[in-house]
Amino acid sequence: MIAENDNELRLKMSEGLFNDAYTRLLDLYALSTAERYRKLIAKWPALLQHVSLKQLASYLRITPTHLSRIRKAIK
Repeated sequence: MIAENDNELRLKMSEGLFNDAYTRLLDLYALSTAERYRKLIAKWPALLQHVSLKQLASYLRITPTHLSRIRKAIK
């Protein structure tokens, strides 16, 4: 019984991880950098308090300079 629940948990977790990775990949190709930034901040509003701008730029696959321009244009 425990092993059965463990497999179900593993399946749900792997499906969730796959969906997140797939959505991220689609966003990289379908959305502009500004749209990706807005979507990320909308989903995780406190993210900027925990992550440096350099790390955020890396996650978005842009340079920190470009991220600064996007943030300035949005404000």
